Amino acid sequence: MTQFNERTDETLNSLERQLAETVEAKEAAERRYDALFMQVFHIFDEQAGEGVSATFICEDEFKLARQVPQMQPVINTEKLRELVMARYSDEEARKLWNRITVSTRVVLQNKLASEMKRDSGLGEAIHDAGDIIVVPTRKPSRIRQPATAKEIKNAALGRRISEEAAG
Repeated sequence: MTQFNERTDETLNSLERQLAETVEAKEAAERRYDALFMQVFHIFDEQAGEGVSATFICEDEFKLARQVPQMQPVINTEKLRELVMARYSDEEARKLWNRITVSTRVVLQNKLASEMKRDSGLGEAIHDAGDIIVVPTRKPSRIRQPATAKEIKNAALGRRISEEAAG
């Protein structure tokens, strides 16, 4: 079945086969890139500590880096409210809720932390519930980019200091 003319159909089908091969090659290259960065992260774990941010300036003045975001815990407001209402009398629960939230009923983490210090039972109940305060999974960013002049200078200075300390 031809959609255009026979020659155009052949050309488009040929281009589609080339595109399919290119996509396959691209996916293979991305898998290799991922595997190489896993090796970089493994070395960073050994040298800088597991899961921490680290940077290395290469001889070709490219920077390899792992940046680990600092993420705030997420509070499940509804579950926290349910726990507070179940744990305290109506009046006490209302007062506590007003102390740890603002008018939009957003929980203030620092206020909640102070209440948990003041009332260790509340802290234990929140901890035991398990799903009220959730620490998000930190997914590190991987970086391969040209290093800045300042980064190159700092790396050279760091190497010189390490060599002097060792020698």
